Amino acid sequence: MVTSQSRFEQIPCTLRDGRKVTIRPISRSDADRLVAFHESLSDRTIYQRFFAAHPHLTEKEVERFTQVDHDLREAYVAVLNDEIVAVGRLERIDDASAEVAFVIRDEFQNQGLGSALFSLLAETARKQGVYKFVAEVLPQNRAMIRLFEVFGESVKKDTEDGVTHIEVSLGR
Repeated sequence: MVTSQSRFEQIPCTLRDGRKVTIRPISRSDADRLVAFHESLSDRTIYQRFFAAHPHLTEKEVERFTQVDHDLREAYVAVLNDEIVAVGRLERIDDASAEVAFVIRDEFQNQGLGSALFSLLAETARKQGVYKFVAEVLPQNRAMIRLFEVFGESVKKDTEDGVTHIEVSLGR
């Protein structure tokens, strides 16, 4: 599990299977690692994150995903052997809410990384006065929906046009 530290420090995290990863803020120098990470994902994982086939990130996406201001936009990566194995990010919608998204490399799913990233993003958000997360999730992405149900104080879900909109209160 993750221990609370400054958001600019590296945070050790032990996975359920005993592997140890480091969670840290994403940086501009992660561009090549992010591209390699994305291209290592299965078609199913990419579809669950982007709702479409998206085998390659564009240069514009790589720039946007790696250049965050640590205020309105934040992103953390989980790294093992200098490779990104998971990404969790938030983007403020307004003063009190933020949209969040997660993607975890297939062989690292169900190892606690989603929980660790969610906890860290929630801690960061609360420090900035953000008390609600929202996300758009495919209804079949039960792991993501469950993550919100476990970590949120109250969860609101609505499915329309094949997409589940989730809102979760983070508490104060």
